Amino acid sequence: MRTHEEPSASVCRRGSPDPGSDPLRTVVWLRGDHHLGTRTRLSAAIAEAARADDADLVVDLSGVTFMDASTIGALVVARHHLRARSRSLCVRAPSPLARRLLDACGLVALIDDDAEPAHPPAAPALGSWVDVPASERSGDPAPSASRGAPSPRPALVEVEHGADLAGSVPPHRGPP
Repeated sequence: MRTHEEPSASVCRRGSPDPGSDPLRTVVWLRGDHHLGTRTRLSAAIAEAARADDADLVVDLSGVTFMDASTIGALVVARHHLRARSRSLCVRAPSPLARRLLDACGLVALIDDDAEPAHPPAAPALGSWVDVPASERSGDPAPSASRGAPSPRPALVEVEHGADLAGSVPPHRGPP
């Protein structure tokens, strides 16, 4: 059974010191499930990245656990808009599922096989992340049950200018 992961997107401007940045292009990182219910926010994240920096865009799909045709549509529309402004959009490091969907749609040319996959940058608030054992967190309902277990990192990732993309999308319940 496939596990559900909240969708998120983060933007790393070109030349940023963040891991996974690109010296010449802006990187948009996608994580989790992306489908019709997340298309508007995905499009907004890509548009925000395009406005934030006058660079070509790379969409990193290495953390995508599910995506459907609406996600492909958002990428194609964004590519079209960027081309009209003499800019480009490509994808890098697609997950196996994302690669199969791009291939089925005849869009493998969007994949930049030369781009190195990298780890996504941490959100600004998480830049100095320290795992706090559950037993030491305030408000933990059952500290003894989780003692010694590592704390999960939150699914929240911020887009430039603080736009929150995670947490408000209902989970995808249908088959992949």
